[in-house]
Amino acid sequence: MLFSSQAIYERLFGWIVTRINDIIEVKNYDTTVRGKNTVIGVLDIYGFEIFDNNSFEQFCINYCNEKLQQLFIQLVLKQEQEEYQREGIPWEHIDYFNNQIIVDLVEQQHKGIIAILDDACMNVGKVTDEMFLEALNSKLGKHGHFSSRKICASDKILEFDRDFRIRHYAGDVVYSVIGFIDKNKDTLFQDFKRLLYNSSNPVLKNMWPEGKLSISEVTKRPLTAATLFKNSMIALVDNLASKVTFLLRISILWPLSMVVGSACCHRFLLDICCRKCMCDLLFR
Repeated sequence: MLFSSQAIYERLFGWIVTRINDIIEVKNYDTTVRGKNTVIGVLDIYGFEIFDNNSFEQFCINYCNEKLQQLFIQLVLKQEQEEYQREGIPWEHIDYFNNQIIVDLVEQQHKGIIAILDDACMNVGKVTDEMFLEALNSKLGKHGHFSSRKICASDKILEFDRDFRIRHYAGDVVYSVIGFIDKNKDTLFQDFKRLLYNSSNPVLKNMWPEGKLSISEVTKRPLTAATLFKNSMIALVDNLASKVTFLLRISILWPLSMVVGSACCHRFLLDICCRKCMCDLLFR
């Protein structure tokens, strides 16, 4: 029932966005009269997340932030400094951490975490989250930005057969593998799609065109949730890189004046604010 509700919400959200785009689209645009058709787009992305319990959702969100951080490095730091050097402009060199190694850890073909997760999901028979973690340990045990309790037995923060840690650009995050397999499969049976396609509600019917296919016609295995997310992130970054991009980093902080408590409490919140700024890369 959970996956069914998520699927309906996702399709409805996409349908609303498509409807809005169709309504506000400029019809019959004549480039010979008005010039080149240009677009101003605003992209609002959720920030880096570190919770007490981090699961598949936080893994995807933080991967998204790693991809955008890589774009930030290329556009703001690397290319700008290279241009200053070409033109002989004096500047103070900015050292920065190139997080490509973390991006590759997640998305690299056949070797990254997403590829290992997909392999686990495609195995015949019962596959558990613990088996997925064992595969991560086997294939990524020597990676400098990945660790688990099996790799580092002295790390008491990590639980055996449950946790792994990624050293992200913004800090270390411990992920629990519980639920990774089911969430990545995101299985939605063809019977459910056929049910919605035959709905008397025309909106629901139009959102599920694949429901008209018979069982014999549905042969291709659908892409996993992680792979779909990875593909969308790669396409998004490629699109942003091809445009004139302005990057804004906004961090929401709590004013200490709003907090009633002891000086110790204030110091604790100040530490949290500093950590938040570092996660948002407002300073290092």
